[in-house]
Amino acid sequence: MLIRRRLPLVVLAATFVATAAFGLVFTRPGPESYDAKIMLQVTRSLVEHGDVRVTEDEFGFNTPYASYGLGMSLLFAIPYAVGGANAAMTANAWVLGLAVVAVVALARRLDLSWGKSLTVGLLVGAGTMLLPYVPTGFSELAIAALVAVGLLAVAAARAGRPWAALVGGLASGATVLFRTDSVLLVVPAIGAGVWLAGGRGRRAVVRFAAGAAPFLLFCGWYNDLRFGSPFRLGYKGTAGFSYPFVRGLKGLLISPGRGLLWYVPLVLVAAAGARKAWRRDPVLTATAGAILLARPLLFASWSQWEGGVCWGPRFLVPAMPALAVGVVEVVRQFKGWQATVRIALVAVMALSVGVQLVGASIGYEHHWNKVRPEAVAAGEVQNYLYAWKYSPILKEAQWFVSRADLFVGRAMPPARRPGLFGVLMGLSAMGAAVALAGARRLDDTVSPPNPANMRKNEPVVVPVP
Repeated sequence: MLIRRRLPLVVLAATFVATAAFGLVFTRPGPESYDAKIMLQVTRSLVEHGDVRVTEDEFGFNTPYASYGLGMSLLFAIPYAVGGANAAMTANAWVLGLAVVAVVALARRLDLSWGKSLTVGLLVGAGTMLLPYVPTGFSELAIAALVAVGLLAVAAARAGRPWAALVGGLASGATVLFRTDSVLLVVPAIGAGVWLAGGRGRRAVVRFAAGAAPFLLFCGWYNDLRFGSPFRLGYKGTAGFSYPFVRGLKGLLISPGRGLLWYVPLVLVAAAGARKAWRRDPVLTATAGAILLARPLLFASWSQWEGGVCWGPRFLVPAMPALAVGVVEVVRQFKGWQATVRIALVAVMALSVGVQLVGASIGYEHHWNKVRPEAVAAGEVQNYLYAWKYSPILKEAQWFVSRADLFVGRAMPPARRPGLFGVLMGLSAMGAAVALAGARRLDDTVSPPNPANMRKNEPVVVPVP
């Protein structure tokens, strides 16, 4: 009985190990983007000098204080203290493991079997932009992990869990440490979801506020320290929301250079399950939908809607766990689909995973450095991201099989450091095997559905042995 109780924790721990070890394969030996270098400088100042000043700023945009949130610098701190800058760049691999564990827990909260929940975690972790953002050092992956926890809190609130509102507040409040736009894009959605799912009571509001308030107050203090006011965000020198909205929205959703549809084909799978997800849990589905829709609507008119030098629509990465709500229903009912539909769904899933493997393996900056000058020379720089002939996906897919020198990881390709590559892949495989074995054992014991997780007046069917 004791083993039975602990087995779910073993499955989740093994899932974390498998995912994090796989993510470590793609980590860089050091920061290469401007953003990561600045955030790592803040980490260095924190660890070595006890302040948050930036002393080496090649462009002068973040002197003497960084305009970026403090969250990523704090995540860098522990690995940096252990192994320096190289170790700091492993932070997002561990975050990926946490994100996948949260998605698996969310699927379980939605009454999916353990085996199928692992499938959903795999699809969201390896079939969305979460994986390609492991090597970057950018903060979007950490926000995504917290969004996954926030969605889990919404699902738990529906089941009457008293801790749900507090956890939702903690998770959504923490996202503000990484990007201040989370005040608009994450906190209201999770807060409303927890409140509605929990019966619209005052206690939910108080608990959510108690969880989120410390982070909001800390961000206000940090802004005051850096910019002289709690309400200043450090974006004074940008062009702001000056890009044509419709063109930016097209760019974020369907353009060859940054379109979500091409970078994450899994959105089609999530869309296929959206209707059933709504019927099962309209509050959770609405919360996930709000998180997904708010980001392109906000950033479509941002002057750098494309996210700068990056892979895919960078500003949409934090919303990737929201796809799990629809994917859960497709996985749940997979055998009920027609054969042709199942084949199409599997093909889309495989394509989505393949795109992420390309994005994680090839340094995103290589396309900018090698292909963008061609567009500039041809006078097409304004249409660079809207033309298929300059598509990063297509070009980097070619490089994936022909340019091993462009691989980003410390262990990839295997010829560079075969020992480390073998250890990481072996650890990942071992973790996956333990997780699958534990899931199979848990699923062999069929339990009745949890009435607290079902809609009102929905019949409870207890399986007969």
